[in-house]
Amino acid sequence: MSTAKELAQEGLEELMAEKRNGGFAALAPVGFGAYAPVAGFPGYSRREDICFVDQNLNPNPNPPPAAACSAVATNYKQLTVSVQYAGLPNLPSPVVSILTVVTNVGE
Repeated sequence: MSTAKELAQEGLEELMAEKRNGGFAALAPVGFGAYAPVAGFPGYSRREDICFVDQNLNPNPNPPPAAACSAVATNYKQLTVSVQYAGLPNLPSPVVSILTVVTNVGE
């Protein structure tokens, strides 16, 4: 699972670099996307969800629509990177997720 954690951290760092380089708007909301294979890591796949949340970190709207969690713009976005590994079928949910919240305040 350590590789999955590192891949999740790497994905989050890539999203933070996007914000640093392009600002809050560069993180286009996308929720509940498909997992994509991670190049160079057989059996691992990763997905990134970028969702608007309110100041209490609740999805906006709450509950979110089934296909996305980004229908209403706010000054906060929750970034979640999830990695799954196909080599651990005996676990109920072989997924590692890491998340953070970024703001549009002060930009």
